[in-house]
Amino acid sequence: MAGGVESRTAAQDLLFTVLGLVQWNFSVPQLRRLVLDEPDAARSLARRRATVVDLARLIVERA
Repeated sequence: MAGGVESRTAAQDLLFTVLGLVQWNFSVPQLRRLVLDEPDAARSLARRRATVVDLARLIVERA
């Protein structure tokens, strides 16, 4: 299968997991601010977005 994911089920699970990581930023904003303690919201969102993209690539490479 394209992208290194071996089955449709694995691809669905990966997509669901990545979407969950992305949505976490918006689902619990107070907890996000408490845990990350970052004053610049736009910059911290960009950093977390890049982290999720890198993590997703790494997972697919190892799948």
